[in-house]
Amino acid sequence: MSTEYKREIRRLIQGTPTIKGLYAYSQALILRWYAEIAWRNDLVTLKLKGDGNILSKKKGTYSVKMKEFKSSDKIGEILITLSKALSRVVDKYVKYRSKLDLDHEYLIVNASGNKLSKAGLVKILNRLTKKFTGKAFGTRMIRIMATTHQKEALDKAKKLASTMLHSLD
Repeated sequence: MSTEYKREIRRLIQGTPTIKGLYAYSQALILRWYAEIAWRNDLVTLKLKGDGNILSKKKGTYSVKMKEFKSSDKIGEILITLSKALSRVVDKYVKYRSKLDLDHEYLIVNASGNKLSKAGLVKILNRLTKKFTGKAFGTRMIRIMATTHQKEALDKAKKLASTMLHSLD
């Protein structure tokens, strides 16, 4: 889906960066991100610098330091390293974004160049998934599909923990 959408917006993001182009690029990044990382609606909380959930680059690979998310009080801070493929996509997006004079550090933007809301993220996902698959779905369904895809590995881990008299808490 993300490759197909990126082909659609190619002309819009070529040449001089614009807010309209950045918004279209943001949507392509959202599709690509959720194809690999099944988060809740926390993508819109990522910042390039400052406090909170921070995206940073080290040796060509991006990582995310998640401090604020639904279960952060139980789990604590988490460091997530992005794949090389997703890092390349993010890097191109960040370079495009850096050419615009935005008044915030949030990674993803709405149509006016401001921070995208969680509700806005859901609307984008619903619209684009409907366009490319015929069914509208958001982050909850993406998370269910990711878990279902990994069911065998999860069952194996559960069985091993049980055999070793460990809990999965």
